[in-house]
Amino acid sequence: MTAEKFIREIQSTAEVFFKSIAVDIYQDAGILCIVTGIDNNFLNTVLHVNVGEDQLEERIYMARNFFSSHQVPWTWCVNPLDQPGNIGYLLKSHGFVGLESAPVMVCDLKNYSPTKSRLSIKEVFSLHDFQDWGKSLLEGFESTAENCAQFVALNQNFRSKEADFYHFVAYHENEPVSSVTLSVSSYGARIDNLATRTAFLRQGFGAEMVRCAMTKAKNLGYSWCCLESSRKGVSLYQKLGFREIYRVKIYG
Repeated sequence: MTAEKFIREIQSTAEVFFKSIAVDIYQDAGILCIVTGIDNNFLNTVLHVNVGEDQLEERIYMARNFFSSHQVPWTWCVNPLDQPGNIGYLLKSHGFVGLESAPVMVCDLKNYSPTKSRLSIKEVFSLHDFQDWGKSLLEGFESTAENCAQFVALNQNFRSKEADFYHFVAYHENEPVSSVTLSVSSYGARIDNLATRTAFLRQGFGAEMVRCAMTKAKNLGYSWCCLESSRKGVSLYQKLGFREIYRVKIYG
């Protein structure tokens, strides 16, 4: 597989994930916009654009109108294969500012050996399970109760023809402490929603949740899995065998 095709497959796992929790999608004329309806700019975003430089201004206008109609904050994600190639410069010339450069990382699962977890980890199915799963997201992502409840509902009620989703919650002494999500599709396997409650940080629980998702992906027959890391998460993922493939540059 060429490097370009591999990057496209990784990008497609992100598109599948966001489409599955979207309440509205605009996909036309070389641009993909996702709205979840949550009051968080990172959850309403332009995920992909592929147009000529002379067409970008019109796409910016289209995106602004689309997100404005939903009255949500939003961002624009720029991937290495997006066109035009100087899109970051052009976005800045239209008033956007760079917010973040997020590493996209991949782990080869072929030589990965699962290990026994010291946590009690269960797959999420019931409403109660989802409520426990959301407790880690609320604290780990420093969210509001309203936003977190809305995000949990989107994950609980989503329907996707392109992917299967597996949510996991870990318990320590009967308390929910950490959460993670694995999505798998024809493109590949992707890890999202890794979060640990504040009182249980720096105890290795996050690493155990990532291993749980990796084990599930390997058992399902996937040879690699990917994720998008925060700056502080890079060292954790590197220890687990992930390596950076490219960066998503986020503008707002």
